[in-house]
Amino acid sequence: MLPRSLPVGLLVFTVVIAAKVSSGRRLKPSCIPFLEAEEVPARDMPRPLSGIMNLALHKRATQSSVYPHTLSSVAAKAVDGNFRSQSHTQRDAHETRREADLLTQSVIKPVAISNPLDCYRTHVDVKLFDSAHQSVMVESCESLLRAVYTFQFDSMPEARYVRVTLHRRNCLSLAEVKVLVTAIGEHFEENRLCHLKKKTTTSTITLVCKTCGLKCKSQTEMMRAAEVLVVLRLSLPAQPTSVDLCVLPATVHVHQNETCSSFHDLAAGSIDIAAMKGETENRQLIVRLKSSTAVVEESAASLAKINFSPLHHQNSAFSINKTSWQYWQVCYVDCKFTTKYRSSGGGWRPDPLLDPPDIGVALYKGLSQPLWVQLRVPRDAAPGLYTGHVVVTFNSTRLAPLILTVPVKLTVWNITVPTIRDAKFSNIFSFTYSHLGRYYGGNLTDDMKKRYFSFVAQQRIPGDTLFLSQLRPIEDYEILASQGAQWMNLIELNFAANPGTTISRDEKYCRNYTERQISRMIEVLVPRVAQMEKLGLFNRSYVSGFDESPAACEYGLRQLFGAVKSKWPSLRTVAVLNWDHMPTDLPVDVWVQIYYLYDASRAEAWLKAGKEQWWYHSIGPGGSKQLNTFIERPLIRTRLLFWLGAGNFGVSGWLYYGVDIWRGPPHRTRTVIKRIDNTAKTDWDPANYVWGPKKPFANGDGYFLYPGPEGPLPSVRLHNICDGLEDVELLRMLPEDKARNLVRQLVRSSTDFTKNPALMESTRRSAAEAVTAMLAG
Repeated sequence: MLPRSLPVGLLVFTVVIAAKVSSGRRLKPSCIPFLEAEEVPARDMPRPLSGIMNLALHKRATQSSVYPHTLSSVAAKAVDGNFRSQSHTQRDAHETRREADLLTQSVIKPVAISNPLDCYRTHVDVKLFDSAHQSVMVESCESLLRAVYTFQFDSMPEARYVRVTLHRRNCLSLAEVKVLVTAIGEHFEENRLCHLKKKTTTSTITLVCKTCGLKCKSQTEMMRAAEVLVVLRLSLPAQPTSVDLCVLPATVHVHQNETCSSFHDLAAGSIDIAAMKGETENRQLIVRLKSSTAVVEESAASLAKINFSPLHHQNSAFSINKTSWQYWQVCYVDCKFTTKYRSSGGGWRPDPLLDPPDIGVALYKGLSQPLWVQLRVPRDAAPGLYTGHVVVTFNSTRLAPLILTVPVKLTVWNITVPTIRDAKFSNIFSFTYSHLGRYYGGNLTDDMKKRYFSFVAQQRIPGDTLFLSQLRPIEDYEILASQGAQWMNLIELNFAANPGTTISRDEKYCRNYTERQISRMIEVLVPRVAQMEKLGLFNRSYVSGFDESPAACEYGLRQLFGAVKSKWPSLRTVAVLNWDHMPTDLPVDVWVQIYYLYDASRAEAWLKAGKEQWWYHSIGPGGSKQLNTFIERPLIRTRLLFWLGAGNFGVSGWLYYGVDIWRGPPHRTRTVIKRIDNTAKTDWDPANYVWGPKKPFANGDGYFLYPGPEGPLPSVRLHNICDGLEDVELLRMLPEDKARNLVRQLVRSSTDFTKNPALMESTRRSAAEAVTAMLAG
């Protein structure tokens, strides 16, 4: 595995040539071993140990002549990994050559050779040859008496063979040739003779080799091996096109057993995005190692990394910086069957988006890996056509980096998506951070809290909290205001009137409130209202209560909300109610109804009374053919929820009860999400026991983000929610009849909708064309 500091596609090959050093008459014959390496299937290649692999180990070796000693002369001893064994030739040469075959012609960068001061005075050449054994580069050193000598090639020649030639008879007998693969910045494996003098750099590597002195007193000393180390920076042999890669919409789930061909016409070879200024758009790059590729192993065989280019405007100097891009690894959670809703479970399903490891995303045999790519278009981008590319680099321990380029075309419409503060379609996605400290050492720091607040705001769902049993810190409202939040809850009235109670969803528990309880509620609110007025945020404040309470609780609702309206007529009141009959004189400003129970006639009467209606979804609807955001549901349904809301202009907002309610199984330890053994599978249990540890759970209900080691992590559902909210803003720029006609091409009801992502994209572009024409006219 490559270190984090390794530049993309750069490896170090170290050719170690160990030789005998001697003087005098009783010498072994000089040798001229000529190494030839033949192709070896990947399954037969030696596996790396501690990140280092000898590519020459046990390859086929030959030599020009054989010394008549069967135990020591065989050429194979030069590549057997044993420094105590040697191969020898006859004494018939004027020079001694050692040559290493790199198997495939490669680009060679600087070569550094270091030798001790006590080396012999002799002339040394480093020669590079191509695959046809034609010399492409020669560098010479007149004397190895110098402590350090660096061979610096002016160009980067392509070569296959590296030959070190010592111009002296009887000076070297080959002990071993190694071609070691290791990473820049990592220490070489210390062997019997050599050690690092200083840490390696990306330019040269200095090594000190120990040998005997000039005055050798015995045959044993004369036969001690001296090593010459040749350090090469070069690219590995080129990979064949061993990867399937395609682009898919962000509205489809990709399981690891699916391939690009599984998606038929949806799979593309380029990224084509159209967006408003200030909008975010998402795509998926699907990568899969071909199982027939020789380098594919049972373990990780390649690491994928993505780099982005700037996007350049076709007709102006404007460009979109590459920092506008971001990507994640699509990961998987194990969904189990539940009785809470239909078509649940199904095993490993995609949802969490994890930051890619610095070294790259590991790819495995027979498994597709989606990479989630997001582009955030600057609000000041010039409208028009932009082009650029995404570069996907695949690094392997055995082959050169494979680099694939995905063209990008971006069309920026002359339309700007409204900010959260100016949005035409409001939302309350309840964010409750009080439990987050359990995942971060038991204490939630201010820095971590702000990370979460900023994160949800980037998804167009600022961190308002629907369920407030007590007053929250006033600083939270300042954060929300800085992020453009339209709505800020002060407290749930039920809890303010009667602390320690729960909100009833059963009519037999409906209560009437005493004067003392009502007074206490007002007493709790008075200082908070004063603070909000001082901050200039009272006009964005509201109070909530009676969440999903039955109609039998109407009297208590009138008591509490009526008291608030008497004290502060302009303080907005919000209630989630699914009553068959909604009296228009209720002291409620915003009626939030589950979306599939919408009745146009009741909504019309409510709106005529000067009130607002919002929709929401929750554990319901639970039908397998209905729109919802469970992990198991097709991903396009998440985005279609908001299209359905966009087509009903009487609906002005959406509510959801939780984006970070993580109530896992009772036995689960509360820890941040992690990968399992560096795979795309995670240890996160998606089962959410929202209603108690002994009641049925739901997979993904109540949360759209995950706690990561450094803060919040998104999900594929969360990004589709953000995309859906942006779609609503686009559609609400159109006249009602025009928007409704476009919406109905995709979705008519909770059970009548398209499954075609391409139709969604074409309809979205039609909406943009209509808005552009309207603004231009």
